Amino acid sequence: KQCKKDGKTFWWYSNGTREYPAAARFKAGLFFWKTQAKGQLYWAYMNQRGDALNDFDTASSDHCAVYFKSDEIIPTIQWEGIRQGINDFKYLYTLEDAIRHAPESQKAEVAKAKKLLAEINKKTVIDLDQYRKILGSDLRIHDRSIIPPEQYDNYRDAVAAQIVSLKN
Repeated sequence: KQCKKDGKTFWWYSNGTREYPAAARFKAGLFFWKTQAKGQLYWAYMNQRGDALNDFDTASSDHCAVYFKSDEIIPTIQWEGIRQGINDFKYLYTLEDAIRHAPESQKAEVAKAKKLLAEINKKTVIDLDQYRKILGSDLRIHDRSIIPPEQYDNYRDAVAAQIVSLKN
């Protein structure tokens, strides 16, 4: 809100290498969508020390969103969470675009789609003070998802159904 008020764009960053796929999915998808961020960065994508597949060969563990083994890329569960979140964002964006371009004859479908987006918006908590109240710390946004993981798929299915109804 402050960026918007100041006429600036909002970007954010996080650690993409922690093994909290639901939190990673939230931040890359619903959080990104609701905040209307213009970009996101991950401060660690591939930061290995020694053998990336062995966390016990150096004093501190590796920070890897993916692993490389010869010419093979090995994704991690957090990388899959980020990928899923980006796809969630794409679905939400596509539904918003379908609403903007819907003909007048689809008033009922548009109303239903807007109701769904309003529900998702309401359930998407981005206020760090709320994280502190609900989970005891504002930093929990990095490892906990207030939204149950299975709900992301339910939302995506509902959004996809609305997209299809508006595109027909």
